[in-house]
Amino acid sequence: MANNRVYQLPVNFSMDGLVAHLGNYFTSLGYSYTPAIMGEVTTIHMEKNVGGIHWITGLGQQADVTINVFQGGVNVTVGGEYWTDKIIAYVLGGFTCGITLVTAIIGTINQVQLPNKVQEQINVFMMGGGAPQQPYGMPPQQPYNGGQAPYGGQPYQQ
Repeated sequence: MANNRVYQLPVNFSMDGLVAHLGNYFTSLGYSYTPAIMGEVTTIHMEKNVGGIHWITGLGQQADVTINVFQGGVNVTVGGEYWTDKIIAYVLGGFTCGITLVTAIIGTINQVQLPNKVQEQINVFMMGGGAPQQPYGMPPQQPYNGGQAPYGGQPYQQ
């Protein structure tokens, strides 16, 4: 089921900035991330733990994000969720061992939360004015101050 939201278009909106923001966040969580920008429409495919043993355990996560810019707004649709592995894990867990049943429950919870994580990160970007922000895990860059200590502290001694 697709999750759809419409945002008011910020004055400084940058599609490249939004794609980079989502990419930085989701790759830091271990997702593979493939954007395709086509004019005013951007499609992003993201997945994590898809294939291999995850096909049996039900721990895979996948989503397709479509971002459409129109006059005065941005429409974001999150869909294309990955449910086949969860069904297989539920069936295996019900007939054989309960371990895959537990992993299927965990995978289902994670898959249900993925569209909300995407929308939450888009909210963060839009609330920041729609312009590119500092990447995750990177401290804000300070201009060179001639070797003086930041914030009035003692200078660094070698």
